[in-house]
Parts: sequence; C-alpha cells; structure tokens
Amino acid sequence: MRYTPGTMSRLSRLFTVLAFLTASTGCVPVLVGAAVGRENRRNESRKRFDVDFRMMNLSREAQGLKPLDWCSELYGFSRVWALRDPECKPRVKAFEKWHVAALDPPVLYPPKDKDKP
Repeated sequence: MRYTPGTMSRLSRLFTVLAFLTASTGCVPVLVGAAVGRENRRNESRKRFDVDFRMMNLSREAQGLKPLDWCSELYGFSRVWALRDPECKPRVKAFEKWHVAALDPPVLYPPKDKDKP
C-alpha cells in the first residue's frame, strides 16, 4: 500500500466520525430521559398547583371569603403557564404594561422577598 497525500487525513476523519457516533449513542438516551423527567416534574407541579388552588378556594368558601382569582394565582406560580392560558393571557399582558388592577396579588404562591431567605 502506497502512502498518498491525504490518506491519513481521511483515516483520521473516519476515526473521528466513528468515535463521535460511538459516544453519541450513549448520550441520546440520557438526553431523552432527562427531557421526559423534566416534563413529568412540570406536570406534577401543575397538578399540585391545581389541587392547592381548589383546596384553598373550598376552605375560603367555607369561611365565607371571596374565592381566589385563577389568573392571579397562576401568574404568581408561573408566568409562562399564565401566558399559555387563553383566559389569563390578555390580563397578564395588561398587568405587565402597568395596569395593576388586571391581577390581584397572589395568595397561594406569593413572590419571594429578595431580602428574606
């Protein structure tokens, strides 16, 4: 076998591609598993929020208090989820444009004070 210019570079490229493919086959399942786990945690958080909201409104109703506002509480928990809710989206947009009456202050998940731990 004669050495021709470029033979080693072709072999090194082939080796690099094979090494990458070998390494990536182990990474793909890990990445997919991480994405599925993250989505499950999001769904659990959403379910927990829904249950907490319903329980709080039931207890407030039993005490004769005004029920909590869904959009205000949802915005306090997750801005992204509030923007995805078709009923809440216009109110959130108005609130973020300094229309402070668009949402009530959240009770279930109030914003954390940066000065307090």
